[in-house]
Amino acid sequence: MTIVKEELAGMLTLSFGVDPSVVGTLAPHTPVKLSAADQVAPFVGPGQPDFVACLGYVMIRSNKPNNDNRVVVATRGRAVITMTSGGTIIAGKPVTMDAAGKVIPASFREPQAGFRVMDFMWNGGETITVEGNTLTEGIHFFTAPTVQMTADQIANAIRMNMPNFEAQTNGTDRVFIRRRNNGPTFNNTNIPISTSDDGADIIVDPSLAHDGDISILDPYGIALTDCTGPDAPVDVLVR
Repeated sequence: MTIVKEELAGMLTLSFGVDPSVVGTLAPHTPVKLSAADQVAPFVGPGQPDFVACLGYVMIRSNKPNNDNRVVVATRGRAVITMTSGGTIIAGKPVTMDAAGKVIPASFREPQAGFRVMDFMWNGGETITVEGNTLTEGIHFFTAPTVQMTADQIANAIRMNMPNFEAQTNGTDRVFIRRRNNGPTFNNTNIPISTSDDGADIIVDPSLAHDGDISILDPYGIALTDCTGPDAPVDVLVR
């Protein structure tokens, strides 16, 4: 009995309507997701990148294949709290809190940094450095007839010489750099980059830089209601 009490700690039972699109009944033990405010449907997987959280499991059977009937769902959580949104929130999605304590969508984002190629006629010998790894123009890469092709050369050199990093240009004059296999220090880990150039040929582009975010792997809770912008009330199932 002690084991049962421990397993039930932190569990809530909530009542929801059944999504009209559900065919048949929702039997006990069926995992469900929140398909809309106050409606549930079977959960079949996270559906990346449009991540939807598993809300819980049906405890009391649905007898009708529509939302005229309600089901009782057992879900892991400590409380349902009305909080303030920090932006647009979709019911059923995992959420976290920003620095101001407002609810925002949880996300999965790899750390990124980037260069922007300004010119393709370099003096020669300029260097770029990614987290202590230095590449030299004329040795590790060469400039090309256009800024876009020069960016491609730099991205190729990073991939070939730095196995811990991925670099792409996406057909632009910018080099997007991401770290492979971040490991346990993934979250909020930036990528330090620099260049010896004075900015005429290549620059570190701050608009391409952002830290990593793995809040979706351990969200604060699940949004139970929608809101279309910041500073609006949103009900959250707090995990």
